[in-house]
Parts: sequence; structure tokens; C-alpha cells
Amino acid sequence: MSREELQQGSFALSRDLYQASAYFDRLDALYIDAGLETEQACTRSLEQHPWRKLWVNTVLLIQAAAIFASLLRRAPEELSREYRSRMWKAVKCRRDPIVLRIYALKCAVHYHMHIMLHRRGENPYWGRSAPERIAGFQVQLPINKRYA
Repeated sequence: MSREELQQGSFALSRDLYQASAYFDRLDALYIDAGLETEQACTRSLEQHPWRKLWVNTVLLIQAAAIFASLLRRAPEELSREYRSRMWKAVKCRRDPIVLRIYALKCAVHYHMHIMLHRRGENPYWGRSAPERIAGFQVQLPINKRYA
């Protein structure tokens, strides 16, 4: 298998894995349908400290809201619609702040991969070949005058 075939196969696989419907169906199956319990030790510890639990859950919800709001400002309308509907489903089914923050982060990962896949020509992994990347790469190393 040549390098170009491997590169094209990697691109095709990533494109299939990160299609919005397939990606979020897998995410829903894991966190909503199967009810994956996250950070169980932290949750058990917080049950013994109600004020700390309130504080941690408040911080997690603020983080989730900030990540999600930032994402919605940048994402195109069709992706924003998908993100809002999937997040709303997560809010209705799982009211755990940790899960909501994880879900917001997963939405951000999806958007990152969406951008990488749609800017294939600019992407160093799927765009130019390795010799072209290396040819345009220059490093300026700082000179330590003590050892020069």
C-alpha cells in the first residue's frame, strides 16, 4: 500500500466516523442509552460533602455552558442545530453536570474534526504530502550565547 492510498483511506475513515449523525448516535448510545457512569469516585466523595457538591456541580455546569456557547457561535447553522438538539436530549435524559460537560466537550471535538476534514488541503495530515510539508518547514533555534 502506498503512502497516498494510506492517506486517502485514513481520510475516508475519519470522514465516515465523524459524520454528525453517526458520531452522535454512538455518543448517545454510550452516555444516554447505556447510562455510562462517569467519575464514580468523585461522585461518591461529593455525596459526603453537600456544599462542595453544589460548588463542583455549579462549576461543571458553567464550564459546559461556556464551551457550548462558544461552539454555537462558531459552528455553521446546520451543525448548531444538530448540537442543540443532541445537547437538549442529553439534558433531558441525564441531568448529571459531569455528563453535560463531557457532552459539550464531545461536541467541540466533533466540530474540530469537521473543520479538519473540510479543510483537507490546509491539513498537514490529509493535505500535502510529507516532502511538501518538510520543505516548507523551518525552525529558528535560539542561540545560547554562553555556549556559542
